[in-house]
Amino acid sequence: MEEPLPSIRTSVIFVSRNNVDALRKSLTSIASIGSDQSVEVIVVDNASRDGSSVIDQEFPFIRMLRMQRNFGWTRAANAGIRTAQGEYLCFTQPGIEFEPETISRLEVSLSEDSTALAVCPLVLDGDGKTATSVHPIPDAAFLRRFWTTGNPGDSLPIDTSADRIPVEYVMHSPLLIRRLSITGMNYLDRRYGHFWADAEICAQIRRAGKRILLVPAIHMRNIAPLPLISFPLDRRSASLSADAAIGGAAFLQKHQKGIAGMTFRLGAIFTAGLEALSFDAARIGRFTAILGGQKIDGTQSE
Repeated sequence: MEEPLPSIRTSVIFVSRNNVDALRKSLTSIASIGSDQSVEVIVVDNASRDGSSVIDQEFPFIRMLRMQRNFGWTRAANAGIRTAQGEYLCFTQPGIEFEPETISRLEVSLSEDSTALAVCPLVLDGDGKTATSVHPIPDAAFLRRFWTTGNPGDSLPIDTSADRIPVEYVMHSPLLIRRLSITGMNYLDRRYGHFWADAEICAQIRRAGKRILLVPAIHMRNIAPLPLISFPLDRRSASLSADAAIGGAAFLQKHQKGIAGMTFRLGAIFTAGLEALSFDAARIGRFTAILGGQKIDGTQSE
């Protein structure tokens, strides 16, 4: 009689676009974990042009999903979720370095606390400084600051000596979550393009009366930090900034109700329109995208 194959406990999902060096470093670090049949590694490539789309030739243990266009983080992550077989999902970004016991320790931390639906480690940068940042669930001021500057603001203090820290919204850290929590949401809301589906996950966990736990004793390292939105704007960062504004309006409309989302969107159109009067091509492109509701979801021009 053949022995049954071990069930997959955790599916690690990378969403990547033109991040081949960072992705290669992450996959190198996770290779020993990827050989464990209880863990699967899924790479969703958003139509990269730098060789990322064939990286499975170097790392045959991964499951590769090749998107034909840049569908943004939300649609790409949904493709990864639908492919995943694990009881847990671990969303992570290229550039994160895994230790052999990282996944199993996160699994244990989540399974030990019935009040939690997700856990995350403490991520350090190359200098050993804390890269993880934690914030309240985003409000209009937070979302406006991010789309106009690319900066979410200072993190709330993190007590690195604590055992587990309840957090509302965590950035720059992998998130391990029960798969049923995502499928119970009917997957990630496609009103988001590249930004704010992660905030949506955190908001839904809070709405369910459950917690996200930051576990400082579990360390990971960000070996290839990448800026999200660069200033002054270029064509790429202008598209990202517009996406952050459109997604921010959708988030406020969904979670604050009333006219919060509409007010935010109109404010973004007004601000971007004034800046477009400089006749800078990137700023005009951002204004046009916000005005037309063009998020990064595969329908945008490349």
